[in-house]
Amino acid sequence: MLVANVTNPSMSTYCLGGVILKALNTFPSGEVDPELLYVLFEKMQEGVSYEVFIYALSWLYIIGAVDSTKDGKIRRCFLKVVGGTDVS
Repeated sequence: MLVANVTNPSMSTYCLGGVILKALNTFPSGEVDPELLYVLFEKMQEGVSYEVFIYALSWLYIIGAVDSTKDGKIRRCFLKVVGGTDVS
């Protein structure tokens, strides 16, 4: 569910997608193995199951924020913005 009817808004798909993007931005190439991305994500957002992580990752794919490479890695589909300057 995109907008969850829960008492903890940080568990909504929107917020979890933001955490995934933040985790993905820690990799300079913008590409990472899904399992490694989940490990970093879980450190940033403890207590979220892999299933919920996949829901949020799927939402990011649907809106065009991430894609998968031929070798199965997850990659961001946007330029990383650092201090107001676009970098690749």
